[in-house]
Amino acid sequence: MPRTKHVAVVTSRLKRLLSPDEPWIRGLRATLRRIASEGQFLIVGDRTAGSDLIRRAAFRCGIDCAVVSPPTDIPQLDDAPPSRDWVIVDSADTLFVLGLRTGGNLHRLLRERKAKSDANLILIDIDDLQADLPRRELIDLGASIWQPKPHV
Repeated sequence: MPRTKHVAVVTSRLKRLLSPDEPWIRGLRATLRRIASEGQFLIVGDRTAGSDLIRRAAFRCGIDCAVVSPPTDIPQLDDAPPSRDWVIVDSADTLFVLGLRTGGNLHRLLRERKAKSDANLILIDIDDLQADLPRRELIDLGASIWQPKPHV
């Protein structure tokens, strides 16, 4: 029996206050509309950047969703990204990438995941969501770009 395909929405750290018209919020809305229309199963990393907002918005959109937590028996190495980040990046078949900072944990994890597997990375193409360097690196590794249509 084939394994169920899982999708995740990932982002680098967010600022504390987001207004409803921010690029990140617009990108999240568009991504969740796509996930809902394709009937995909969303996984959300426990305590990852934006996870509470993503989970609540998925619920409002009627998207089937589960929270993924890292194993508790794995030690956290000083120079490694938090296990809560790598577990979601490693668990999803398709990763929709909203915000992305150069040299951040997510940048590193996505680069490593794309280099070692055929993970489907989709960069949401809305101005100011991703820094140029990590965006170009991921595209060179085979990530695709999706530009959402404005919602009317």
